[in-house]
Amino acid sequence: MDRGAAQWLPLSLILLDIDYFKQYNDHYGHIQGDECLRRVAQALLSASTRARDFLGRFGGEEFILVLPEADAQSAARVASVAGN
Repeated sequence: MDRGAAQWLPLSLILLDIDYFKQYNDHYGHIQGDECLRRVAQALLSASTRARDFLGRFGGEEFILVLPEADAQSAARVASVAGN
């Protein structure tokens, strides 16, 4: 059993889907679409400052940010920073 489960520590997830990404990608092209995805990933990474946080991409324009030992308020702050 891992430390978080053994000690009942919080775990927060931020799920992000980019609205209208297909239209953006179709209009501007795949190279610009890839650049858009990189910028979104960088914004998420910069909002998440702890080494134990994990950013993953699944699907075309969907991301998940796993925040171990972060409560809902902390996750909301990270999401707010990433969205700016």
